[in-house]
Amino acid sequence: MSIRFAPLDQHASPAIFRDIAEIHQAEIPNGFLASLGTPTLQKLYKQMAGCPAAFCVAALEAERCVGFIWGSSDTSAVYRYCLPRCAGSLALPLAARVLRPTMLFRVWETLRYPSTQSESHELPRAEILNFCVRGDQQGRGVGQRLFQALCEGFQRRNVPSFRIVTGEEQTTAHRFYEAAGAVKHSQIQVHKGVASRVYLYQPSTLQTVSAA
Repeated sequence: MSIRFAPLDQHASPAIFRDIAEIHQAEIPNGFLASLGTPTLQKLYKQMAGCPAAFCVAALEAERCVGFIWGSSDTSAVYRYCLPRCAGSLALPLAARVLRPTMLFRVWETLRYPSTQSESHELPRAEILNFCVRGDQQGRGVGQRLFQALCEGFQRRNVPSFRIVTGEEQTTAHRFYEAAGAVKHSQIQVHKGVASRVYLYQPSTLQTVSAA
């Protein structure tokens, strides 16, 4: 069955946002957002689809999402838009977690990340927010098509460059981005003690990359 690639907005089927939340949890199980649970992630992503500073392209097979990529022209603006609108949904999942000092600190690190990185490293505000392909679809070129669609989306928004932040241990992602023409910029710690690699990318330099 063929896969089509389409931009999403808030009027997309709730099932697609649920698929996005489930893929996120399956592919990034140890991240902070995954710990919030599928219903909360589903609501968060639906709100993001309505944010002027964010956009998503989904890989759809028979109207079910098998991969997605989110871009942001200004991540701080995305936070400002989504957090007030998701406050009620986030309250209960966060309640038990923020009572633990380590989790409270992780929340604070996540919220302060966009502005501190843009200012201290002179990085573009635009970036990839999230990029996942369902496990059984990996290696079929879905990731490459999604990345190309993201670059086209940034070009339409007149964004000259964007940043990509990925865990230092994610060597497969490093190879993918470097093959596409991304240039390593620096190493940061979004969360204390956890190294991440920062790449810079200009959409106009998109190269053909191997299937992902």
